[in-house]
Amino acid sequence: MGPQGYVYVADRENGRLQWFDLQGQFLGQWTYGGQLYSVAFSPGGDLYVSTHPKQVSWDTAFNVLKIDPASGTMLGRVEVPAHELAVAPDGALLPATLSSQVLVFRLRN
Repeated sequence: MGPQGYVYVADRENGRLQWFDLQGQFLGQWTYGGQLYSVAFSPGGDLYVSTHPKQVSWDTAFNVLKIDPASGTMLGRVEVPAHELAVAPDGALLPATLSSQVLVFRLRN
């Protein structure tokens, strides 16, 4: 759920982020190409998605993108293997990797 009360969906195979109202009505989408694995919002409303190019090794090329929630424009990128993604109450990025490694990113503004 985003801060506006919309439900956001990471469409992995089509590389797009879609959002819906609580009744399930489609409201919009942004396409990023490749595969889009997860979507997460920070407590302050920052939007992050994890992406991976299609037909590329799982060991490389994952990115966490910071997205402008108003326009869909990429504001920043962290190269990290993030199959799933969460944001802690303090705003730290918590990417879930495919290994036993635990990663925490505290971003500066």
